[in-house]
Amino acid sequence: MTSNEYDNRAIDLTQHSFGDYVNEYSFAEAIAGGQLLNVTSWVHHEMGFGPNRYCVPVALTARLWKVIVRISPLAKRWQTVVSRGNDVLWLSAYALQRAQQIHRDAANFQCFLPTDDDWGIECIKPLRVERRQEKGKRVVVIGFREEFVVL
Repeated sequence: MTSNEYDNRAIDLTQHSFGDYVNEYSFAEAIAGGQLLNVTSWVHHEMGFGPNRYCVPVALTARLWKVIVRISPLAKRWQTVVSRGNDVLWLSAYALQRAQQIHRDAANFQCFLPTDDDWGIECIKPLRVERRQEKGKRVVVIGFREEFVVL
């Protein structure tokens, strides 16, 4: 195909391929690719992410992780990376349990995560937690609301 062939007419995209299209990453691929960070080791069985308090793999999006580790100097007096991570995990577990009561596998919630460049209500981050089935296994993903495709 040369550019001269298509100078004055539209390209029929059904006839040409521009590479492989990946419509969905698996949980393992997203962790290996750096889009998700596995925090399963931080999860307490009391959080109840899995059925009967069984622990399932839990991951944070890379963008949320960057906010968790970016603690403002003022907030360092009462927050650490671990405490902020635990706050997000406990709040998401509670939101997911509430969503499960109305037969949903996802929930939106908010968390107070101040960073250097946040002022006022910008410190309150709109987050989302989703429980997914992948190859017969449950996984939980937590991130910013806009990072999830809502159908």
